[in-house]
Amino acid sequence: MEFIEANQGDGQMLADIRAAAMRPSLEALGRYDEVRVRSRFLDTFVPGDTIKLVSGNSTFGFYVLRDKGDHFYLDHLYIATFSGQRTRKDHP
Repeated sequence: MEFIEANQGDGQMLADIRAAAMRPSLEALGRYDEVRVRSRFLDTFVPGDTIKLVSGNSTFGFYVLRDKGDHFYLDHLYIATFSGQRTRKDHP
């Protein structure tokens, strides 16, 4: 697993991960909006604050850590859901 700083071109892909992660809980509340869930992230997306979680060639999550001067603020943390079963052997 690698931690890689995002770039401007990653915004839509990260918004998709966020939308997929939030969808079940927002649907349960009757509040899922396909456009809004992405735009709320993209409106404040700062690549320099965003770290992608990457395994091989796949980004499977990300977090956003904002420097507030006197403290750091964890603004987002999302992990993509996986289909299929993974074993410890799959992850060195």
